[in-house]
Amino acid sequence: MGNLLVTAPWHGGKTTRLRQLAAQETGPCFGFLSIGGKNKSFYTLLSLATGRQYLSLADCPPGLRLGRYYVREEAFASAQAELLDSLQQAVGHATVFLDEIGRLEFSMGLGFDGLLRTLLRNERIELVLAVRDEFMPAVIAAYGLSGWSVEQVVPWNGTEKLML
Repeated sequence: MGNLLVTAPWHGGKTTRLRQLAAQETGPCFGFLSIGGKNKSFYTLLSLATGRQYLSLADCPPGLRLGRYYVREEAFASAQAELLDSLQQAVGHATVFLDEIGRLEFSMGLGFDGLLRTLLRNERIELVLAVRDEFMPAVIAAYGLSGWSVEQVVPWNGTEKLML
């Protein structure tokens, strides 16, 4: 597959596309999908390897305030520890999916920032990152991703059959 940036507007299908790509992956597959809870009042990080979920954003404290949400950094730390442990046990090439890389990472150095910087130094890992359209230039600049393949998610109009 190679390193890939999957991009779309806010709520534009990035997570669905990452889920599809992960299901098609034939080798070891790791990473996290960002799954919205009831009425998008919270988000969890869903581990592709274990199915474990980590509460990462909620519309109530505790945590660092970012827009309407409070960031639960302990969730990102636990997710990172799980992923790095899994990768140490993996043999050979692996693909890692991160949903999603945005303002939390490139401007605040939080969320998946440290994990992403670590993964970028590992030559046996291919990365698939979800990035909102509006953040693409900042993410590419912050992490040196020029030259990566980019897939623009085509908006779903309700008539196509979703592949999950």
